[in-house]
Amino acid sequence: MKFSEEEVRDMVYWDSEGAVEIETIQGDKRSWASTNLTYVQLDDKFYELVWEQGLTEDQDNEFWDQDAPEVKRVSETIVVNKWEYVE
Repeated sequence: MKFSEEEVRDMVYWDSEGAVEIETIQGDKRSWASTNLTYVQLDDKFYELVWEQGLTEDQDNEFWDQDAPEVKRVSETIVVNKWEYVE
């Protein structure tokens, strides 16, 4: 789905009507910024938004027009083996 720079900014900042931010994953930190992925729900669909987070007081966050891919949430179960003493 196509989103304007303003729509992306609004969804990342939780200001957009009808959109709910589900999760933001911060990318690798570089000297001045990190590339983040924010997953939002709009109606019954989920979309991935990409944006730059400024990491200093001199760097602004950056947003741009984008054709955001539709994504789906996948849950995983991880098995952890532990060892206990037998009584």
